[in-house]
Amino acid sequence: RQVSAFPPNYVHSLDSSHMILTAIEMQKRGLYFSAVHDSYWTHPCDIEEMNVILRECFINLYNQPLLQDLKKMWELRYP
Repeated sequence: RQVSAFPPNYVHSLDSSHMILTAIEMQKRGLYFSAVHDSYWTHPCDIEEMNVILRECFINLYNQPLLQDLKKMWELRYP
């Protein structure tokens, strides 16, 4: 049962990482940010900038070798 739960939990962790990276960048730029699960909000006048930030954070996150790093970690932890 735990084995089948791993893939969706891993994907959820990446979604959460994307959200926190977005929140951090919004704060750095002095913009308001709020979120519930995968719904992100800001003031209407800041939506365009939030859209740019969302995409930048997404690209930065997924340009990393996430699956390769996960595989290495598993191999080291569970030889």
